[in-house]
Amino acid sequence: MMGNFISLVSVENIKLWKRLSTKLMVLIMAVAIVGIWGLVKMAADLNQQFIDSKQASQSEKLDWKERLKKDNESIQAIIDSAEKSDRFRDKSTLDQNKRQLAENKYRIEHNLKPIENRNYDIWFDLSTMGIWQIVALFVIIATTALVAGEFSESTMKTMIPRPYARWQILTAKFIAVLIYTVVMTVIGYLVSLGAAAIFFGTSQFKDPVLLWLGGNIVEVSSVAAAFILTGLEFLSVLVYVIFTFALCAVARSRALATGLAIFLMFGGSLTQLIAQNFDWGKYIFFADTNFSSFTTFGSISYGLTLPFALVICAIYCIVFMFAGYFAFAKRDIA
Repeated sequence: MMGNFISLVSVENIKLWKRLSTKLMVLIMAVAIVGIWGLVKMAADLNQQFIDSKQASQSEKLDWKERLKKDNESIQAIIDSAEKSDRFRDKSTLDQNKRQLAENKYRIEHNLKPIENRNYDIWFDLSTMGIWQIVALFVIIATTALVAGEFSESTMKTMIPRPYARWQILTAKFIAVLIYTVVMTVIGYLVSLGAAAIFFGTSQFKDPVLLWLGGNIVEVSSVAAAFILTGLEFLSVLVYVIFTFALCAVARSRALATGLAIFLMFGGSLTQLIAQNFDWGKYIFFADTNFSSFTTFGSISYGLTLPFALVICAIYCIVFMFAGYFAFAKRDIA
């Protein structure tokens, strides 16, 4: 029985990869990622010119530790003001400021000089430039082709008479999509790290990386940081893949599933802006999905933590998958 199911998964995997578009999307994704890093490099250079001109106009330049201490005074004042405020929006950047304050103190205590131009910080760029959205975009397209595409092409009904339960057919498709998601995420981040090394050099890969985990600054190696950020980005992609997969099973429309998933993914920034203003905003599904930014930037909403965001998204995903399996099992395949 297990052997038959593995064969079914293999068939679904072959069906996915034999499509020319599946292979082309890997190449297009790689080119897009390299292009984005090129734009980030241009923006970083322009910002550095501004920093250099500002420093040149100053009569004296503060030691980096003194500068961080001075920054800490301003940050602490902002934190104190936010904690006293009754307005929820004033507290939205509280976690980000606490992270920056903790990082500055850690650098002073451990003699770790910061990068003056944060646009040159490849780990910050990696978690905020939206690589996961590029990966998710192409995986969403592949998912709709494998699931909803078979409804529109009338090939799904040919699978039902086979000696497999409907849940097995849908599970085999999900596993094939999951494998493709892993492959695309790994390739995407290997290309991203390679492009970062080309445009920004490899010096930062030798330095320790400071991540914001559990309300504390944690120093990790660049290898560990790469694994942590890639893993969190994979989970971000997986959330939208599950949503798309379930929508395909329910609606059976490739255009609807693709359009709605992409719209909600790229409209997430608007959702985040709305979520910042209300306490209930942290329960909104699409406001919690950029998991890696929690470790390098901080929370975008007061009271929202990485574990909480993961739990909320997991609950939504379970509901989506239940709806997808229920609809696929009960509705007529014709």
